[in-house]
Parts: sequence; structure tokens; C-alpha cells
Amino acid sequence: MNTMKHIKRIIIVAALLTGIFALTGCSSKDNPQKVSLVVIGGPRSNMNQFSTDIASVNELLYEASYSYGNVTFINCDGQPHVYASVDIPKPSVDGMDSAALKKRASDYTQQLKQLLSQGTAKYPESDLLSALQLASQAFASADKDSKCVLVILDSGLSTAKLDFRQMLTTGSNGQPQYMLSANPNSIVEELKGASELPKLDSVQVYFSYCGVTAKPQEPLSEKQKEKLKNIWKTVLISSGASEVKFTNDFATEIPYSGLPEVSTVPVERMTINPDAEVIETVVLDEMSVRFIGDTAEYVDVSAAENTLKAMAEQLLSSPDRSVYLVGTTATGRPDFTKDLSERRAATVRRTLNKFGVPEERMIAVGLGCSNYWHVKDTDGNGNLIEEYACKNRTVRIIDTQSSDAEKIHNS
Repeated sequence: MNTMKHIKRIIIVAALLTGIFALTGCSSKDNPQKVSLVVIGGPRSNMNQFSTDIASVNELLYEASYSYGNVTFINCDGQPHVYASVDIPKPSVDGMDSAALKKRASDYTQQLKQLLSQGTAKYPESDLLSALQLASQAFASADKDSKCVLVILDSGLSTAKLDFRQMLTTGSNGQPQYMLSANPNSIVEELKGASELPKLDSVQVYFSYCGVTAKPQEPLSEKQKEKLKNIWKTVLISSGASEVKFTNDFATEIPYSGLPEVSTVPVERMTINPDAEVIETVVLDEMSVRFIGDTAEYVDVSAAENTLKAMAEQLLSSPDRSVYLVGTTATGRPDFTKDLSERRAATVRRTLNKFGVPEERMIAVGLGCSNYWHVKDTDGNGNLIEEYACKNRTVRIIDTQSSDAEKIHNS
């Protein structure tokens, strides 16, 4: 009976949107690559409240609208289901100019955002693996030339199928070890053997809020978050995904309430050396590490590596500490600057790793032009003032246990 209700709702939603879409026209000269987008997730227990109004998601919804693609929304509770699916039709009227086409796509994007906000959990527990299998079915029905993109809005701590509550063994210290400590490749082999690995050939994946939890779920350490990300990345790549990108979208400190219960996942206590000194924040500005404009490539590779080699030695001298690599930029388009700053932070991370700093000790974060440290760098007409703009183009190295780390979450 519940399945029939979901199917009826999908049909009604699709019909309503089709009616809206058919009222406007498009130019036959504009023929962008069709986007097939699947969004998994939504509000559920054991997660803090988060916004579905994310720049990267909005951009993808816009691309799907502009290209007359299709968008599928999938819940990520204990019984994942498609709660809305929309094929965006080409209208019958020709001759619209570029401005009208863009406005049309923006209007449709707003309609799709309203659907996205309705993906609240209906059933207990969380089953991301089954949701991924539903996504693979949606992509299988997409046009063969479509650009396939998957967005996941979930903590990744599943409690069904790929169940992170599962105890694997007992460690040498006598403490139980759970799925979070498993070898990702071993997990993939088990899924293959059970024919549970989804088919996501050539799909681009964006994963937000991975490892972000709320009470009663015990929080994960930064190292445990990296392990969780590595497990899901291995599963997704083994499923055929062309790339997996974890985005740094911060949730609030307010947990969801009144939703179906999700069991807590046991979290192994991490050993922390209380005597280890917090690493002092380092600001890599254009004088020390400079990037080519609007890219994540160094202007002078040799000079940048010399600077970062010294930083690597400092980090290696404090093996008990983990750090954020926080990219910031001058004022610009929020979605572009956030992506650019994250790519620059990732470039610094790769260089530090080249000099021996383990990847799991470094978390690359992009804050773009909206952050605690941003200084006003535009005049009254919105033009950049280079004297101040250059101060905003940085990558900060911040100890995860420092006071500066709190400023990241408040940005």
C-alpha cells in the first residue's frame, strides 16, 4: 500500500511539473548535454539539521533543468524509495533567447528544490546501499548520452545491509572492532560475492555530510571520518563511478527530532596523547604559495614545494596531530570560489603527502569567499581592490583541536 502511495505521488508530481514546463519554449539552437541527476538523502535521526539549499546541488538542479534532463529523489531511511522523479520535457515553442532560457531553468530549479526539501525519513534505520541500488536503476533508464551525476546527503553510517554496527573481530587489546575498521577492499569483495554492488558506470558522485552525526550517535573522530569516506569511496569507485568528491558542507548543531529511530553505531575510542602540543595555525598566502589565477596550479612549483617541505617537516614532528587545510579566496561567485578554494587546499594536501605527511591526518576544506577571516576587498561598485583581495587568497593549516578549528564551522 505504501509503495502505491509513492508511485501515485511520483506520477502527480511529474504531471504537475510537466504542466508548468510546457508553458514556456526553448531555442532549438541551444542543445546542452542532458543531465541525469539522482539525489539521495534527507532529514533523519542521528544527524544534525542541514540545509538542502547547497550551491553545488542547486547548480546541478539548474543543469538538469537547462538540459531537459531528469531528476530522481531517493529517501535514505531503512526502506529507501523514490519519492519523486521528474523528466523535464522540451517545450514545443521555439525562439527563446539566452536570457529567457536561463530564467526558465531557474524557475524549474526552484520547483525541484521544493521537492528536495520533502525527503524526510519515513521508516526506522538507514540503508544507503539500497538507496544506491535504486540510483543505479534510475541511471539505467537515462539516455545513453546523458551526463550522470549522483548527490548523497547523508552521514554514511548505515544500519542495514552494509551495517556499520556489525562486529568483525576482537582486537589485540581485547576491544571489539566494527565495520568502520574494515578493509574497504574486503567490503567490496563481500558485496560482489552477494551481488549487492550497485552499477554506477561513469557516474560522478558528490557526497555531503559524510561522518556528520548527532546525539544519541557518538561522534566520529576526524580519522574515523576519513576511514568512513574511504570505505564509501572504494565502494562507489568499484561500482563504476568515474569520480567521488566529498564536499565540506557544514550542518547546524541542532539534531533532527521526531523522526523514525536509527540505531547507534559503536565507535571505537581513539587514543589521544594529551601532552601533544597544538600546532600553531600557519597562513600560506600569495607570498609563500601562489596559485595561477582561477586555478589550483602553482605559479612556481619549485618555490611552493620548498615552502611546503618545511611545513611537512613540522607536521611530521607532531605525529599525534591532525590538521585542516582551509582554502579561502577573494570575493567572487560563491559556488565557484568554494570549489576553487577546496581544490587549492587539496593541491597543498597532495604536496604535503608527497613529503611524507599521511593523507588521513589532513582534511582539505574550501570556504571560498565566505569565512571568518575574509576582509572586505571590493569597492562600492563591486570591483575588487587588489590590495585587500590578495590577503583573502590563502590556504590555512589549522590543528583540528585548536580554537581556529571552531571558526571553520562558524564560517
